[in-house]
Amino acid sequence: MAVSCLSQIDWDAMGSMLSGLAAWGGVAAVIWAAKQGRDAVADWRAQKQLERQMDTGERVLTAAYRAKDALEGIRGNFISAAELSRAEAKLVEDGFDLKAQPPERAKRLCTAQAIYHRSNATHEDWNALYSVMPFATAFFGKDEEECLRTIAHQHRIVLVAVESYVDDHDSSDRDFTRKLRADMFLGRGEDDPVAAKVNQAVANLESKIIPLLRNDFAASAVGRAKAMSKAEAVSAAVNAGP
Repeated sequence: MAVSCLSQIDWDAMGSMLSGLAAWGGVAAVIWAAKQGRDAVADWRAQKQLERQMDTGERVLTAAYRAKDALEGIRGNFISAAELSRAEAKLVEDGFDLKAQPPERAKRLCTAQAIYHRSNATHEDWNALYSVMPFATAFFGKDEEECLRTIAHQHRIVLVAVESYVDDHDSSDRDFTRKLRADMFLGRGEDDPVAAKVNQAVANLESKIIPLLRNDFAASAVGRAKAMSKAEAVSAAVNAGP
């Protein structure tokens, strides 16, 4: 008598086997989800790091541009009568007897004080430059910090030249006087080494940071999309369960 094949199947064993396969499938899903989760976290961290670097790049460039504009304002060739009048009033207030000074020295004192007033008005610009230096080093490197320090150093060169210009009132060294004025006031091309160094420092910063800001804006959008798709995949795998 023929015996049905179905009657020979051990359904209890079959059920146990299928349950085991389902359990292993659930384990595999959890392992896969865990790996994807780690990748998603790594992508998220990389994305946040990129965003911080981009934010710092914007701050570095902004500080450099502000300092560059500030220095150009300080070194402006034309000093108005109002500026000179204010400078003279400040000197008198500080106890200088300008009438007792040699005429050339009195004139240079007023010029110097007018430039000091300009410099004092840009105090916040220089604070912004110095405050961003550590972040430039941390996110970009020593070269970028050095560019910022070069700009700051040119500011100090101008102020030293202004002070020396007053003391040089009776000097017969015309070349030295011309050198001081070249540092104090805006010139053209090779006649303006201060501006040349500032412009080069800014150009170096731009060459490093602007490509990052332009290219990684798109890259960051792709990164966010990838992280989101991975997060959605992980959620689906976990919710499916065994």
